[in-house]
Amino acid sequence: MRAFYYFKYMLSCLILLCVAAESSAQGTYVCNEAFKKSLTQGWSVAPAHRPPLDLTWCTDTGVVVSSKYAAHGYVPVNAGDTAELVTPFFDCTNFQYVVLKFNHICKVLPCDICQIQYQQQGLGTQNAWKPIPNDAYQGNAADYRTKLGFDHISYSDWRANDTFAKPSSSWYKEEIFDLSNYASYAQVRFRFIIRKGSYTGSYVANGWWIDDVQLFGSAYELKQPVVAFTSTIPDTVTNTGPFVVNAKVATRTV
Repeated sequence: MRAFYYFKYMLSCLILLCVAAESSAQGTYVCNEAFKKSLTQGWSVAPAHRPPLDLTWCTDTGVVVSSKYAAHGYVPVNAGDTAELVTPFFDCTNFQYVVLKFNHICKVLPCDICQIQYQQQGLGTQNAWKPIPNDAYQGNAADYRTKLGFDHISYSDWRANDTFAKPSSSWYKEEIFDLSNYASYAQVRFRFIIRKGSYTGSYVANGWWIDDVQLFGSAYELKQPVVAFTSTIPDTVTNTGPFVVNAKVATRTV
């Protein structure tokens, strides 16, 4: 048993090494928004709240990742209406590589559109709001690359067969976008937009939850580290060891 615990200790050390390697490769936080009781200065909501319906976006409790609050967007009542959560402009002018991460639950029907769009600061149509292209997407949603958006069929955990299912914190999924071709050397902002489709009753779905929005900038390519074990561990029950554990750790950051 002592050998077994020794193995667990060595494995823990390797995990910590991986975390340290990843941290060194992540670059600089341009944005790290975990949401508090109210939206951080510079973040905005459109349209403003119109209770009791069309609640648009607000900070809410109960379904969160790391703190007491998350941003919660509601599906508008009328077809064609939108609910938008808009960030301030972020300064990425010193960074060649830019990565956007956030956690979310999108309990919205496929007839409605939940999309992340970006806008570079400037004038003219070339600086209009645009959906983040599918070549930037590095997540696992089933339908992002075909519709450039999310809904409750994106992940099986979101229970597409039950429109009225209430989300829990265990439903959160992390999304990653490599925006190096779209936000590097620029001032850029984002909006999380919900657009109501033509199906009348879809607004009864729980909506879109967003938490832990992070934007990273770096002079080096941002990629997750890789760990590969180069030795096998023999029997740790009847053999007392000690055992040698070898592994290779690579940051994959150029």
